[in-house]
Amino acid sequence: LDGGAPVELSRSAAFYGLPVWSPDGSRIAFVMGSPTGWLSEDSSETYELKLIAASGGAITTVTHMRTPNSKVTWSGDGKRLYYDEVTPPNPLVPDSLPSTALVSIRTDGVDKKTHIRFNEIVSATPSPDERYALLTRYANLYVLPLPKGTLDPITLTFDTPQLPVK
Repeated sequence: LDGGAPVELSRSAAFYGLPVWSPDGSRIAFVMGSPTGWLSEDSSETYELKLIAASGGAITTVTHMRTPNSKVTWSGDGKRLYYDEVTPPNPLVPDSLPSTALVSIRTDGVDKKTHIRFNEIVSATPSPDERYALLTRYANLYVLPLPKGTLDPITLTFDTPQLPVK
């Protein structure tokens, strides 16, 4: 880049959203999907979490996602990506609501971990040292210890939290 002309990283027609720099500035993670899918209310559309070198080049797929609105965050060491995984309401269950989970995955697309589930739509961001999570719920902020990720993660309900929520 060195002060020259801009480098276009998006080479094909698609939705490119929520880009975020890696901690060392060498890579960019972003969500990619069809050019018009993000305008649709159809939850069957899928998106992909992608990586590209900041200088351009090949785009690699890390994992598939259900929504283009999942905030992506890098781990402090640049080895994992965190994102909100939204589960749509179950159409077979009356009054079913969407839920969210804070998930992380290694940048090579393996070792996916669910850290915590929420019984509603919540946006969660890990702290740089990955010890805490910052939650946004109904325009309010909360901090809680970040579980390391297990096969059976807890589901946090704000009425009866299982973790200390500040």
